[in-house]
Parts: sequence; structure tokens; C-alpha cells
Amino acid sequence: MLATGYKPDMKKVPYLSGVVDRMELNDGFPALDDYFQTSLPGLFVTGFPATRDFGPFFGFVRGCVPAATLTVEGLKKAQPVK
Repeated sequence: MLATGYKPDMKKVPYLSGVVDRMELNDGFPALDDYFQTSLPGLFVTGFPATRDFGPFFGFVRGCVPAATLTVEGLKKAQPVK
């Protein structure tokens, strides 16, 4: 059985309520760079919401290790938020 057709709605994530209106979204998915960083510097999103930009592999637990590796690389390159 496949569960297809699901899409995230980042505007419904309670802990993002203060920043979600400033995030670039594509059909409910956050727009991510090569390191899972959103359009808001320092805010990284992995897991199912990352599948639009990174593919379905990253929606599964097995995708955690490469996602964490890329996120850490992105954090090393990120500019401090002022």
C-alpha cells in the first residue's frame, strides 16, 4: 500500500507561527537549499517536509543520517543571525 498525495502545510505547525509567514513555501512545502535550510537563515527542516526538494528517501528514517550530515555542513557555513 502506498500513501500518496500527502503534502505538508507548514502554516499549521504551531511552533513556527511566529516565522512561517516569512518563509518561502511551495505548495505547503518549505523551499530548501542544498543543506535543508529554509529561506530563513538558521532554520533547517528535514523529514517529510523536505521530500519536495530532496526526494522521498528523506521522508523515511533511513534518510536521517544523510540529512543530519548535510544539515551540520549547512550549519558550519551559515552566517550568524543578528
